[in-house]
Amino acid sequence: MTEVQKMRGEKIYECDFNITGMTDYGVTLNALLGGKEKVPLQGARIDVAFEGEIKGRITGKVRSGVEYLHLRADGRTDLDGRATVETEDGHRIAMHIEGVAMPRSNEPMMDLVAKCASPPQLRSMIGSTRGRSGVSPL
Repeated sequence: MTEVQKMRGEKIYECDFNITGMTDYGVTLNALLGGKEKVPLQGARIDVAFEGEIKGRITGKVRSGVEYLHLRADGRTDLDGRATVETEDGHRIAMHIEGVAMPRSNEPMMDLVAKCASPPQLRSMIGSTRGRSGVSPL
């Protein structure tokens, strides 16, 4: 794989998520990760429910999160996530995160390239979040 895309801008927050549920459609994530199944040519969809914490310019709890994963036969995963963030000062933020995850060779990690859409009233506080990249363990 080519070198990881460098992060543009500054890191504005970190997230720590716990998986709270999973819905698969035809092939399970465990079967794929365990090597028992391969991603079909048409891909596979798995919905992952999560919650957790967010820290940085936005600090609070992540509630009601769902990541709609489309696993592709080429090894990449399309990301389409939604979550509600409850900030420490009592505000609710509807977040939409989309992008792509690419597996690393011989490592249980994926490199993420994603953008996060934030409501207009928060853009001045957190700035633009387009084109971020990072790393996520599998």
